[in-house]
Amino acid sequence: MNYSDLYFVNSIDGLDEVNGVKYMTLFKHQPIDYTHNIEENQKHFLPVTIVDSIKVNRVYEGQYVFYDTKNKEFLNGNNDVRARKEVIYNNILRHSLYSSNFEENSYTPEKVYDSKSVSTYHVYVGHGNLSIIVLNNSEIWVIDCSLYDFMDSYKNYTNNFEECIRYIKDKHKIGDIKISKLLFTHMHYDHFSGALYLIQNKYFAEGEIWLNLYFSWSSQNYNLLLTKLKSMGNKIKIINPIKSNGNNILEIVYPDKIIKKRGQKINTGEETVPGNKINNASVLYKLNFNKKSLLFPGDLETKGWEKINHSAVSNSSYYCISHHGSFNGHLLNSNTNTTLAQWYTGGTAILMGRHNAYPGIFDNRVLADFTGRIYLNDQNGINSNPKFIELDWMTGIVRYH
Repeated sequence: MNYSDLYFVNSIDGLDEVNGVKYMTLFKHQPIDYTHNIEENQKHFLPVTIVDSIKVNRVYEGQYVFYDTKNKEFLNGNNDVRARKEVIYNNILRHSLYSSNFEENSYTPEKVYDSKSVSTYHVYVGHGNLSIIVLNNSEIWVIDCSLYDFMDSYKNYTNNFEECIRYIKDKHKIGDIKISKLLFTHMHYDHFSGALYLIQNKYFAEGEIWLNLYFSWSSQNYNLLLTKLKSMGNKIKIINPIKSNGNNILEIVYPDKIIKKRGQKINTGEETVPGNKINNASVLYKLNFNKKSLLFPGDLETKGWEKINHSAVSNSSYYCISHHGSFNGHLLNSNTNTTLAQWYTGGTAILMGRHNAYPGIFDNRVLADFTGRIYLNDQNGINSNPKFIELDWMTGIVRYH
């Protein structure tokens, strides 16, 4: 690194608690024309990972930085003209989408029903999340949509997704796949890197997008996504994913307030993200159908879990394990050492991610706590490279494909 290289701080994670090491992922700033080749531009964002607990003490997530190789320290890069342009562009995009497509706190579901047939498909995409929900053999929802493992040289998993789509079309007798709801837990790249692919290939051409537009996140890959969403005009409706906009089918357990990034102005009904970690801005979605439910917590960590009523977790039928099986996504209270396994006494747990993508993923304590009821979408004991997991809600049967 040198002073001419500018980086966006994507995440700072203390996943390997045994050794007390933090891991930072950075995206190098690239010259981008946001008006052309949006889908191609996103392929330039290979991260740089730095492993050193000392080096990360002066920076925070969502910041632009330089790295001083001589003194081995980070320097604030937010005042660099390139960083300022990205922040301003992000503000413009979010405001534009907010003004023309956003639902505040008055969202009324256009179609709310208790589906009698529900299947979910959890696609293996390396280090990332992608879940497909099929309702009544007809309607398709997607929660998070990574397709590229940026921690593994941008490995492409679109083939896994396409194979899952072919299976869904055949099993459920669906012609063209049209996603009606695209729900994001938060703005980390491993939860939305496939969104442009879904749009470009007409899987999502119109419908609802559940996304927190209040959260300032000026990474170039996020700005690319917002640019694409803006180009879709009135074909999309963006829903603010807070508790008051949920319902008895698509329930928002958390947050109950609008969450913003550190440094943003906080108004009534808003709060700064707990622990200053974007993971704690993750929406906790709870889908409820036919007296069964499934939790999608994104990458919630301890500071976020501490704000959630445990009853919403304990009575769920199925659970997607938080933060790719790291312990900081499993520990619910740092004072009492309560873990998710103690709250969640239900049945099946699904773990999405790639083992050893980071040290601390998957954490052995998480695996042990869910022994006998956990399914990992990167391995099944027989086929070491499954493409997706199928969960039939009505029977509780899990199948690897």
